[in-house]
Amino acid sequence: MTNEEAINRLGLDIDMVQFDPITGGDRYLSNDERTLIEAQIMGIEALRAQKVGKWLKHNANYQGTEHVYNCSICAYWQAINTKFCPNCGARMEGQE
Repeated sequence: MTNEEAINRLGLDIDMVQFDPITGGDRYLSNDERTLIEAQIMGIEALRAQKVGKWLKHNANYQGTEHVYNCSICAYWQAINTKFCPNCGARMEGQE
């Protein structure tokens, strides 16, 4: 799931919690439901702020490895590709 898909799903969940199927408008929310919506909004904001990059593969002989990778966000170099850059924390595309 991409960040954008998760953001869209959280937004749909927020709409569903607030919707009153009888009136077609907004419904009264309990404190728990308001807390849930607040948490979902915080999740959306965190997903929007998250850096997403990708490992750029280079052919090289680095510390006995055939390839090296560098982060497209901060240019950090390493011998393996991981889900997150250890230098800048960006989540890497294609590293599910």
